[in-house]
Amino acid sequence: MIIHSISGPRNISTSLMYSFAQRRDTTVVDEPFYAAYLRKNTELAHPDREQILNSQSQDAEKVYAWITQSADKSELFYVKDMAHHFSEIQLPPFESSKAIFLVRHPEKLIASFQKVIAKPTLKDIGLKDEWDLYKSFVKQGIPSFVVPTEKLTERPEHGLKILCDKLEIPFTKAMLEWKAGPKYYDGCWAPHWYANTHRSTGFMPFLTQESSLDDHGRALLEESIPFYLHLMKHAIL
Repeated sequence: MIIHSISGPRNISTSLMYSFAQRRDTTVVDEPFYAAYLRKNTELAHPDREQILNSQSQDAEKVYAWITQSADKSELFYVKDMAHHFSEIQLPPFESSKAIFLVRHPEKLIASFQKVIAKPTLKDIGLKDEWDLYKSFVKQGIPSFVVPTEKLTERPEHGLKILCDKLEIPFTKAMLEWKAGPKYYDGCWAPHWYANTHRSTGFMPFLTQESSLDDHGRALLEESIPFYLHLMKHAIL
């Protein structure tokens, strides 16, 4: 079975990938459509852009075929996807797949994301794409589950048990912790984005900090809130 974990940035998506990587029945892959997304969006100045383009296939159809073939070799094949990467790919849904949609309140998401990418757009933070993908997946009959990241980090074992039950897979306590440091399955962009997760050994609650958004950030927050609220109506936690 293919498990899509779809989220925007700054959203514990790496922690959840590390969690699933602790399972003996699971293979994980980190954002396989990133290079295809950058190839299509030539104006984006992401950190290590050229290295990313050289590290993966830039052909979305080839990536799709590779995932399909690779999934046959593992009981569970966990694909970490960014919503804005995946939403632009006009490909049929993967057979025997289920989806997790990680959702974080956009105020905190935007404040965190702006530390790496200045003046992010609605496309960058992924909430509209998540909502559009959720509707599309449900329409196609793909079981899809919205997980609020704040609630998962507050009670990891409780949240993972509910998520595993929805996915119809057994929960294992191994999912609650991992060794600190980089992982062999990290994407090459990890040094720019995964520093906090590399210091972690398990799920950690978000730090309570005042998020001071500038005018651009506040406008983006107002634009993104409706999509966040739509998704939260379907939350499983």
